[in-house]
Amino acid sequence: SEEEAKKKIYNVSCERYFGFGCEIDEETSNKLEGLPGVLFVLPDSYVDPENKDYGGEN
Repeated sequence: SEEEAKKKIYNVSCERYFGFGCEIDEETSNKLEGLPGVLFVLPDSYVDPENKDYGGEN
């Protein structure tokens, strides 16, 4: 659902570019990469997946 998807987003940037960070599986990542307007999909090197910590400002 859209509400469940919103809960997976942990970071949004729209200052220099528009992008977002979210918890998704590899299959969903591949689907996103193929959508029109999506330039690239990258793993987030700032996330501590074990502790679910982004390390950015709250």
